[in-house]
Amino acid sequence: MPARSKAQQALFGMALAVRRGDMKRSEVNKEVLDLADSDITTKDLEDFAKTKHKGLKDHVKENILLDDWLKVFIVVKPEFLHLREDILNLFNGYVVISECFKRLTLDEARKLYLPHKKEDFYEQLCSYMSSGISDGILLYPKKF
Repeated sequence: MPARSKAQQALFGMALAVRRGDMKRSEVNKEVLDLADSDITTKDLEDFAKTKHKGLKDHVKENILLDDWLKVFIVVKPEFLHLREDILNLFNGYVVISECFKRLTLDEARKLYLPHKKEDFYEQLCSYMSSGISDGILLYPKKF
C-alpha cells in the first residue's frame, strides 16, 4: 500500500533513514522514531517511502517537500529590521525558504498573537507589531 501523501512519504522515508543509520535519532521527532522502532518491515517502509524522485534529501534540496515540524518561523519586529542579518546569523544551520516584508494590520497582528490574548501585554504588542514593517522569515535546516 503506497503512502497517500508526500508528508507520509517523508515520514516513512525518515523512519527508514533512522533505521538504516543515515539519520541520527536526535534529528527527528517522536512520530518518526515511533515508526522507525515499530514492527513494520524495512521493505514496507521502503514501499511507503517510494516517490518519483530519487530520495528524501533530493526532496529537501529541491524544496518539493518541507515538513512542518522541521520549519522555523521568525518575525523580525519593526524596530529591529536593521539587525536582520545578525538575527539570521543566529540560525546559521538554516536556509531562508520564504520571506515577507509586511506592515501588519491590527487584525493580522491580533491573529498572529492570539495565543497571548489573555496576557496583559496583548493589546500593546498588537499595536506595536502593526506600527511598522516586520519581516516574517520561514527557515528550513540545511541538512538533517
